[in-house]
Amino acid sequence: MNITLRSAFMKCSLWAAFLFALVPAVHAQKYMDKIGHDACDCISKLPDTGSAQSQTIAFGVCVLDAARPYKKKIKRDMKIDMDLSGFSGEQLGVEVALKMAHYCPDLLIRITQNIKTKKEQNINESGMDDRTVRGTIAKVDNGMFVVFSLKDDDGQILKFYWLSDVESSLDLPNVYYTLINKEVVITYEEKKLFDPKVEEYRRFNVIKKIEGAGR
Repeated sequence: MNITLRSAFMKCSLWAAFLFALVPAVHAQKYMDKIGHDACDCISKLPDTGSAQSQTIAFGVCVLDAARPYKKKIKRDMKIDMDLSGFSGEQLGVEVALKMAHYCPDLLIRITQNIKTKKEQNINESGMDDRTVRGTIAKVDNGMFVVFSLKDDDGQILKFYWLSDVESSLDLPNVYYTLINKEVVITYEEKKLFDPKVEEYRRFNVIKKIEGAGR
């Protein structure tokens, strides 16, 4: 075989190898396009009503339903096993979302923005349950948790529990025990917690923020 023929043969072999390697990628492109298109079609039928969580779940169901017919190809090409019990779908969701961005960009933006808005509304609504009280600290109990006994303007003694991070301009861990007989403003929320002493759930005033009344 002369040099010219050998060179031509090597070039043909390289092109053949390249095209052979390209075939799976082309097939993957085709079925992923179909998944993206079907996911768009499913999501277009979802109502705008419902909580952020329910809409997120519905979005995920659409993606999984569109991908499920191709789970063997997805496992082969992406090493994602949809039959595993611990399958989360995060990587697959990213891949499908990229395809959806091609077929229904406006719809994808609308549904994600809708979910974001509902999450923000949930945060704002949860803040509406917060309550504020002003009074004088009559007692501080330092047991498993710090408990402030506050005497309000009506002379009623109320207990407030320091169970988690508390917003305050005070150096609370170092000065909380010095607040006795001082006037404060406490922002709190009511939480139902299990009390093992009485073996039932009780309502506790859990502190979220505490400041000196003069602030």
